Amino acid sequence: MWTSSKRRHGFTLIELLVVIAIIAILAAILFPIFAKVKESGRKSSCLNNQKNCFLAFAAYIDDWNGTYPWAYGAWYFGPSKGARDRRWPGVMSRYLRSEKVVRCPSDIGISSPPSYAYYWLKKTQPPPYLLWQMQMTSYEYQGIDQMPSYRLAGKTMAGLRTPSKRVLLHDPVPWHFQLFHNILFCDGHLATMKTQPMLEAIWKGYYE
Repeated sequence: MWTSSKRRHGFTLIELLVVIAIIAILAAILFPIFAKVKESGRKSSCLNNQKNCFLAFAAYIDDWNGTYPWAYGAWYFGPSKGARDRRWPGVMSRYLRSEKVVRCPSDIGISSPPSYAYYWLKKTQPPPYLLWQMQMTSYEYQGIDQMPSYRLAGKTMAGLRTPSKRVLLHDPVPWHFQLFHNILFCDGHLATMKTQPMLEAIWKGYYE
């Protein structure tokens, strides 16, 4: 006598929901880890860029009797004629290895630029506003647009009391993981700081 048996094919709805839930849990655990690893790579690239910028500054200073470049450090929205040459990457263009070294790979832009730049920007492009597109660089130099007490433009390296405590370049926006800035000091060493300690380093560096 022949007997027949039914074989079950596929998954039940409950089994599918369990599998989907497991995948969702794993994704929630792994995606932040992957994002952190990816950002760690961008942060390292940013630090390497700043180190290359330091070598460019050193070469410039050597050619100009130990003097830091007389250039705008970040926001220059004056007459468009010659504007590129007024920012520090333009002034130092022949000393930089490539345009890429002045761009932070984590530069994802800002949604609200400084008020004096807003009306110009909103006519030319939608947000987010990538800093390197607006000002040729993602990094802010202590240039002639800074307060006289803190600026490096026109000063000599020999005249700095403590180069290891004077900020040369920094990320103006905390793009890196957990809102950190990368910072380059005048003696060439690098650091990563939150916003308040970075600002304090800029302020205190002048008095050291």
